[in-house]
Amino acid sequence: MDLVTLELTIPSDWTPGTKLIWLAPSGKRLQIDVPPNAAPGTDIDFEVPRAILDDPAKAALRAEYAKPSVAPWLEARRGKLDATEKYSLAAVREKVAVAAPAVGAGVDKAAYSAWEAAVVAAFYDASHRRTPLQPTDGAPSLLTKRKVILVAVADGVAEAVADGATDGLPAHQHVQLWHVGKQKADGVRFGYAEADALFKHPACDVGGLTNLRQKAGTPAAFVGTPRPLVLLSATASPARDATAADLVAEWSSLAPAAFTPPKVSDVSAFLASVEAAHAATGPVTLRFHALPPEHRVVVTPADVVAATGRYLVRVFDGGSGAPHAKASDGAGLYCGVSATFVTPNLSSENLESEYVEETSRPPTPAEASGGAAAGGDLASWKEGAARPSLMVDESEEVEVGLASPEGARWR
Repeated sequence: MDLVTLELTIPSDWTPGTKLIWLAPSGKRLQIDVPPNAAPGTDIDFEVPRAILDDPAKAALRAEYAKPSVAPWLEARRGKLDATEKYSLAAVREKVAVAAPAVGAGVDKAAYSAWEAAVVAAFYDASHRRTPLQPTDGAPSLLTKRKVILVAVADGVAEAVADGATDGLPAHQHVQLWHVGKQKADGVRFGYAEADALFKHPACDVGGLTNLRQKAGTPAAFVGTPRPLVLLSATASPARDATAADLVAEWSSLAPAAFTPPKVSDVSAFLASVEAAHAATGPVTLRFHALPPEHRVVVTPADVVAATGRYLVRVFDGGSGAPHAKASDGAGLYCGVSATFVTPNLSSENLESEYVEETSRPPTPAEASGGAAAGGDLASWKEGAARPSLMVDESEEVEVGLASPEGARWR
């Protein structure tokens, strides 16, 4: 209980044995126990709950001030306010809402990172207990993410990166590939990022586009059958559709039992877009990659907004003038929260195809710290065991070559 110590001077007309009543600012009348040796004019200390001291409006206002979404605004006003300036609860909420970016407005990396840290602090829970797959307002879900992605691997590149032979690799850039969720072409990263010593292989998942990030000097692990991509001139091709159907069938066999793969038409559209990007990528082989199980807390946008005052999503469209992220109304989205980053663009399809309900078990040290443990084959992975040294950042990219979270930089 939040207690406040008050000092009271006993009135000069008080007589021993009579009750001493104090009227609190909240309007409540409190009886004060006076010590036996007290006399008129004596100062006495007593404690009362803060809730009794305050009227409900002041208590609500103080709670509003303490929210992460309000604190930055309040700090910015500090020193600029007249000592007598006061705000009602409605006024504070209105002013903070104005200060938050409008839906669609861009924000820079620093603002996104600060918001991301606030979301992690507000919602991450390392415990494992069974909750519903779909979160609701006020009731986040604790889930395990299990995912297989379809990667477009430029021929010879994965082997060169594994050998540390980075000279001559395609430069870091954006290519336009088919996005299942948006039902249109969208930007995804491809190429060698020299500053990070990472090669970013473009990939498709049930929700859209992602990357497999391969660290120089580290092999990339693949599962399933390699399929060289055949360049077809026709926009619509039975041969391409047949390849897409084969990929969908294998995808279902590699993924957990509850997995619902993308439609054959979407995989065919992805293949056509990879063909169209041939000038940048060169010849490509299609490979599957299995991510390690990850512990995530999944939260509704309404809960995130209540805690932080805004909902942000990353921008991956590319271009030198593109913002790092933008404000969103969160419609149709969920926010996946790990120990170190968030994924704010999850859809119901993502949850149904890539997430499973938790079992009641304690987290492993790697899960508690946001990483993934090593060991296990594909069969054990499908049953819930961990897979080798892989990590995922806030853009749903997979990085190989980090056996533990120590030393990792999350972007």
